[in-house]
Amino acid sequence: MEKIANLFIYTTCLSDSRFCLWADFLPQRFSLDSCKLCPFVFLVVGNLFPFSIIGYLFSLPIQFLYSALLAMLAMSIVWIIKKKWYQLSLNPISPSTALCLAVILTDLVLSARIGAHFRGDAVMHITRIRMLHDTGFTNREPFIIFYEMISTYHTNIYHALLASITKMLSGNYLSTWYWSLLWAKILIVGAYYFASWTVFRNKKIAWLTTLFSLVSLAPTYFLNYPNQIGRHVFLTLTIAFFLQIWLREKSFAAVFKFACSLLVLCQIHALYAVYAALCLAPLLAIKLAYQIIKKTWYVCIFRCAG
Repeated sequence: MEKIANLFIYTTCLSDSRFCLWADFLPQRFSLDSCKLCPFVFLVVGNLFPFSIIGYLFSLPIQFLYSALLAMLAMSIVWIIKKKWYQLSLNPISPSTALCLAVILTDLVLSARIGAHFRGDAVMHITRIRMLHDTGFTNREPFIIFYEMISTYHTNIYHALLASITKMLSGNYLSTWYWSLLWAKILIVGAYYFASWTVFRNKKIAWLTTLFSLVSLAPTYFLNYPNQIGRHVFLTLTIAFFLQIWLREKSFAAVFKFACSLLVLCQIHALYAVYAALCLAPLLAIKLAYQIIKKTWYVCIFRCAG
């Protein structure tokens, strides 16, 4: 039961990331574009992100984030019932889609059998999770007897999330870390599918990109590290949200999604957020300035013509 509970928490608390994989089975009117998909960024930012910041700011117990996570799960269930996603009929599965799902399922089964890596840097991450679980929100370096702030993973939301999941379940942080590899694989598959579909708007290309990424990462058993989650999931989604703005969607909501993904990426691994901001923010500013100038130019023409 503990294994099932771990898997349920991991896949449900960020469940929107999996919705992009259901596109091949949904009726045409429930396409990805019409569903306004935002893979789990709004859930994390809107619920866990401010709670995490407040928890670190005031050194609150981990139950604070634990309560927010329970509330988020309840809100997800209410949202699914409100949108009636449970009533969506499934389309027939094509042989190519069935093959892709079989490959993904095989990798997930093997990941569940092998589990996460427990040596090297994993010792630090596990120790950090245990410290947050036992003492609550803190930025203290876990391996130094006197107080020293940990700079690499300062206010890290990923460690706090795993600590709160441990608190929700049996309290076995080693089991939580073991099953986090399976959760990481699910998020990586969803992120690469969504990013590829955003660029090409073609399900076959999206599946092919996802399978290529999954197969290339299959032997890697430390994908649950924050730097791996940040690079393969949140950095990929940040670029995808940026491309949405650049190629198609020019709205405040699209810019907000991009900004939220940067904030979450910063709390997962700040270095990747800096890379993304340096590369993408100037391009985004140029694009928005062009749109403003373009609209202003039209207004000036109409006024002069009138």
